[in-house]
Amino acid sequence: MAIEIRKPKIEEWELYKTLRLESLQNFPLAFATSYEESLSDVDEKWMNYIKSSLENKESIMLCAFSEDKIVGSVTVIWSNRIKTKHVAQLVGMFVSPEFQRQGIGKKLVSEAIEELRKLSQFIKVKLDVVSENNKAIKLYENAGFNKVGELHKELFIDGKYYDLITMEMFI
Repeated sequence: MAIEIRKPKIEEWELYKTLRLESLQNFPLAFATSYEESLSDVDEKWMNYIKSSLENKESIMLCAFSEDKIVGSVTVIWSNRIKTKHVAQLVGMFVSPEFQRQGIGKKLVSEAIEELRKLSQFIKVKLDVVSENNKAIKLYENAGFNKVGELHKELFIDGKYYDLITMEMFI
């Protein structure tokens, strides 16, 4: 089964929404946004995520497609402020469970970093990952990210606090 990594088209916003809601519902520890919050997002918001990426405005979104379904995604965001426009942040990394362990996550991260290199304004990519998510931490380390700190009690989910590991990579 061939996997294609590319930016989604605006008309594919519902496919992206389906994947994102699946990720939030199945892996609530992996994201700062909750499933309940995202359920109420209007259609235009989902379309704007993709539009911003297509324009390379303040984000790049890449999706993994298997036939006519999005099975994984990653987004890199940044600020255009003078003092911080050289730093991007990797967010929203997810691969559907049935497509995990096939190298799709690694491809998504690698291609996102390559897209940043093409823009030439960036020298660093950073990310935060829940300290308990060992599979994701290993993926990021294998991609070249280094642990640089730990943020305590950053997320509060179902009555429990979770720590985040901060990682970065110079590109």
